[in-house]
Amino acid sequence: GRRLERGRSVFGSGMIMALGLVLAQGAPDAARDAVSYEVTPVVGPGGLDGIDISLSFLGDRDGRTEVGLPTRWAGTQRLDRIITDVRVEGARLQRRRSGLRLRHRGGAPIRVTYRVRQDYAGPPRVGFDRPYRPSTLRDGFTLIGRTVFARVEGRDPDPVRFHWGEPAPAWHYASDLDPLEGTFIDFDTLADSVVVGGPDLTLRTRQSSAGPVRIAVLGAWGFSPDDLADRFVEIGEGSAEFWGDDGQPTFLALTPLAGDPSARVQSGLGLGDGIAVWLTPNQTLDEASHVLIHEQQHAWLPAEVGGLADGPSQVLDFWFSEGFTDFYAYR
Repeated sequence: GRRLERGRSVFGSGMIMALGLVLAQGAPDAARDAVSYEVTPVVGPGGLDGIDISLSFLGDRDGRTEVGLPTRWAGTQRLDRIITDVRVEGARLQRRRSGLRLRHRGGAPIRVTYRVRQDYAGPPRVGFDRPYRPSTLRDGFTLIGRTVFARVEGRDPDPVRFHWGEPAPAWHYASDLDPLEGTFIDFDTLADSVVVGGPDLTLRTRQSSAGPVRIAVLGAWGFSPDDLADRFVEIGEGSAEFWGDDGQPTFLALTPLAGDPSARVQSGLGLGDGIAVWLTPNQTLDEASHVLIHEQQHAWLPAEVGGLADGPSQVLDFWFSEGFTDFYAYR
């Protein structure tokens, strides 16, 4: 693995005020309206103490801004419990369980920072909730964007930007958001992501018809990261040929899943330009390939062939979104 050199420091309040002045004096609309997200692992002598996530933005003109915290997603519940140590610059804060109420001068520059810490003991385990629930162990973390990124209410059309914060010495980080760092994207692109890191994170890069392909591996496995990278590219190329385009994911994050040594359990998420996979470490690469193939197919199914219903009735379409995805994975 290699460390991703970042070299950025957290804004001080003076920098926030300067930012607000610049934006207020005629900057382009996208920059003025953007919400900037910064992700900073907090590492001390005992290891990781959590992940700080900061949102920097201009408050609403009426002096009242609401920030919604993640509460539930994909079967995970009470996600607001993993958000602690909320700090605000440029506004007064009142926290409700599922959101933050800010009172401030109209249009004031605001920075909200909160810490993400897992609310269970030990690593992700078979049979305990979904592995999508944030994991912040002393020696590594895996976060799915929809479970950790708060959202400024009423800003749906506005762009957002992603940044890494100050890196911790000897730690390595990776995300499918890396190629988009600092650019204007929408919130759904930000949220449809995976963010991983640790001192022993292994990173590999390959080339494919879709461009650079990256994998990020936490933990020790019976197969090498190089073999996994080659297999991931092979699956992506085969999938793109089958579907007739180059839309395959180009990022893979692999995280260990603790469980009975005799069990072989797989879980995964298709995230547009990336996939996140959790495996019990006793599997061969051939055994692991099924979940890699399945999640690859979500680049096309269901969004490119009809999509899903919105709201609670969405589960009634899983026969299509998951059933057909598995069918084509075997094909």
